[in-house]
Amino acid sequence: NNGTSVCFTCRCSSIFFLLVASLLNAAVFSCQGSQKELLNLTQQDYMNRIEDLNQSLKDAWASDQKVKALKIVIQVSLYIDSNTLVDQDLKSVNDTAKETCLNWFFKIASIRELIPRFYVEAAILKCNKFLSKTGISECLPRLTAMIRGIGDPLVAVYARAYLCRVGMEVAPHLKESLNKNFFDFLLTFKQMHGDTVQNQLVVQCVEIPSYLTLYSPAIDWILQCIAYRAPEVLLTEMMERCKKLGNNALLLNSVMSAFRAEFIAARSMDFIGMIKECDESGFPKHLLFRSLGLNLAMADPPECDRLQILNEAWKVITKLKNPQDYINCAEVWVEYTCRHFTKREVNTVLADVIKHMTPDRAFEDAYPQLHSIIQKIITYFHDFSVLFSAEKFLPFLDMFQKESVRVEVCKCIMEAFIKHQQDATKDPVILNALLHVCKTMHDSVNALTLEDEKRMLASLINGFIKMVSFGRDFEQQLSFYVEARSMFCNLEPVLVQLVHSVNQLAMETRKVMKGNHSRKTAAFVRACVAFCFITIPSLTSIFARLNLYLNSGQVALANQCLSQGKIGVCFNCIIILSCQKTEYYYDQSRGCTRVIRKLLESIKAG
Repeated sequence: NNGTSVCFTCRCSSIFFLLVASLLNAAVFSCQGSQKELLNLTQQDYMNRIEDLNQSLKDAWASDQKVKALKIVIQVSLYIDSNTLVDQDLKSVNDTAKETCLNWFFKIASIRELIPRFYVEAAILKCNKFLSKTGISECLPRLTAMIRGIGDPLVAVYARAYLCRVGMEVAPHLKESLNKNFFDFLLTFKQMHGDTVQNQLVVQCVEIPSYLTLYSPAIDWILQCIAYRAPEVLLTEMMERCKKLGNNALLLNSVMSAFRAEFIAARSMDFIGMIKECDESGFPKHLLFRSLGLNLAMADPPECDRLQILNEAWKVITKLKNPQDYINCAEVWVEYTCRHFTKREVNTVLADVIKHMTPDRAFEDAYPQLHSIIQKIITYFHDFSVLFSAEKFLPFLDMFQKESVRVEVCKCIMEAFIKHQQDATKDPVILNALLHVCKTMHDSVNALTLEDEKRMLASLINGFIKMVSFGRDFEQQLSFYVEARSMFCNLEPVLVQLVHSVNQLAMETRKVMKGNHSRKTAAFVRACVAFCFITIPSLTSIFARLNLYLNSGQVALANQCLSQGKIGVCFNCIIILSCQKTEYYYDQSRGCTRVIRKLLESIKAG
């Protein structure tokens, strides 16, 4: 029977595939005839034909004509292969489009003014593809040469930046026009320091450093276009050409902003040499060192040069008189210092920042930069005993006088501690510093503080409390919890955590003593229970109090504190229940009853 059924199945399968093959052949012949008909159809007629087939397929399937539906599917599938007509339509350009496009370019050519003619033609540069395949590649060099006729160097450099932007969009493979634009700019670079420009600046009361910074966005963009996937040989050539020019601070800044960080970092000492040769009256040197520092934060210089680089940079930074210029530059170099050096160098940098930002309370205008410095330090220093032992770290924190900013900084520190501290600690340096930080967060809570903010602050403080351990010194541990309770009394989740921690401490004491307390440990456990029964009444949540009373009562009974465990818990629970007058608490009486039942069971077991 099994052999017969297998044979029957095979025959059925063969018949099915023969049927499909015959249908396919029929559909192919039918479709070949239909494709010839399609050649004479317009686009709209073709779309209508496809839609008719779609509707026929739905009707055939709905009327259970499966064979007809299969024929239609095969026919439509074969239509997909006939796409050469579409490809040809996409690649071909209508004669009307060519004529219209050419007409527009003739109109643009009749514009007399150079700058409007340049910008309008550059804006429709992409339309050159309607005229010829090489239209764009022929037009870009012509537009590049056209910019040479613009007399104002500032206007000319932004025209070059716009042409590079359009060129990268329509023909990113044509790199030669980008290089030509930059080399043409270098030829006219001295024009910026000529008498014509200088006289205009005097008339307009514009200083040279302010004027030169106007060039930076345009030059940065041109160099970014050139540097994109550029070989190192080309970048080196660009750098050498800039080095040969005098007063090249502006170019150096743009090179450091646009080129790859690895390229800059590998030649850090060369760039420092060029920066030192720049004229101080031109482009500000501190901006050059800031740009260099940004690169060194992303890529590492040669190890043998690292200390010399820091010394050379900080010689310039520390001489800055303007606090805003100073902090903008120092903020960048702090990351370099943290990345490559130890606590000693970081402490020196922090001392210098405090020295510059304290006079006239200059730090009040630099909170974002100071906050950024803290974030960079805690990003690289995960050993908080080393961090807090730095002499100037806590004085640096004292500069955050504005409460909202100070709290945000404290939250950053606590988040970093919870994230990176692997083992519990009892280091007094860490404990004192973080207690101060947590106290700052706690004291910011007031009547207007949102519940979400309270929960987040409590979570951070609880994370710190859980990471504190004095090992077998249980008395010192309890003293820490007592101090924490006095400092964080306004955050209920922290008080709840402290009660749980003290209960756990009592049970650890019982475990060490194997259930047989000495006079000293019995007194210690009673102190733990007393801590809990003093702390719990300050909570506002009835069920939090009931559950904590239950847990604390069970801990007290386990440690043979009978008077506190039985009488105290029972009376406190009865008082809590009798004092509630609202319907909400009456509706929740079943939950309270369960808590009382558990309590009585534990008392009975005790």
